[in-house]
Amino acid sequence: MKIAIVVPCISRPSDAWIEALETEAKANKAKVVIVDDSNGKLGTLPARWEVLDYKRQENFLGDLYPEFARLFHKCSACRVVGHLWAYKRGNDVVIGLDNDCIVPTHFIRDHIQFLGKDWGAGWFNPIGRADVYSRGFPYSARNWKIVANMGLWKNVLDINGKDRKEGEMTEVPLAGSTVPTGYFPFSGMNFALAREAIFRYLFIPNFDYIDDKGTSKFRRIDDIWGGYIFQKFLQKNHQSTMVGYPIVYHDTIVDPKEDEENEVAMCNYEDSFIEMIDSVFNSVQSRLGQPDRMFLEIYIACDANPVFKEIAPAFLWWQKVIEEYADI
Repeated sequence: MKIAIVVPCISRPSDAWIEALETEAKANKAKVVIVDDSNGKLGTLPARWEVLDYKRQENFLGDLYPEFARLFHKCSACRVVGHLWAYKRGNDVVIGLDNDCIVPTHFIRDHIQFLGKDWGAGWFNPIGRADVYSRGFPYSARNWKIVANMGLWKNVLDINGKDRKEGEMTEVPLAGSTVPTGYFPFSGMNFALAREAIFRYLFIPNFDYIDDKGTSKFRRIDDIWGGYIFQKFLQKNHQSTMVGYPIVYHDTIVDPKEDEENEVAMCNYEDSFIEMIDSVFNSVQSRLGQPDRMFLEIYIACDANPVFKEIAPAFLWWQKVIEEYADI
């Protein structure tokens, strides 16, 4: 199994982060792909790592680069060029990681151990097993293939700024990984995608909506809103994900007030975005199961919506990527 770990970097990670990741990657013969969004300010990294600076990104993307640079640079959504790079080099799994998440031992093993298993489901099973289903459980909602895994965090949990409080929890109590049977916030800090799922997960770039009331700045939505679209694809294709291990050490200092300010637009418009995406998937249901043009449909919906019009070109760009590169 060929594995690539893709990390966006706007600044140099800590030595502890580098050492832990190199140890895991080397032990598992995994490639590390750094999407350099620092303009060459990362310093020396392990020689076996692949560093995609702006020039290498441009050479790789060709005609697709100018629009990518305009939309995706200077936000963590720039990582998508690393996903594409890993895909084109034949990797079976892409593991996504932030550069402030220190990986534990068995990080890679815990990410890939469930991929390809048919343990997923579209409904909740009251019996709580993957081989015995409650009466009335639809056969079409059983034995869905696992194509993704989301790991969790300790030290600083990934929660909204306005939800933070004194003495907040620093550990997620887990008995083991589980299959979610409903939508959940798919965090981009620590996750794995099977090859067949890579083009379903577009990280959405930052954008602004300006009206007579002022400017709404959409920040911190890249993974969460992209992750909702991703889960819509999984549900339609009868595929599933796991949530739980591995748990990374989130080594960062959070400013709750700053996070809260960056999340205002997300919170104000999250229902509108979800309703729009639901409408798109419901209206083109018959096209799924084939090499589809769903991101084009999302582009059309966003372009017609004043709030989301600025981000519409990102979906059109991703549709072009799929049509040019994907073997689906």
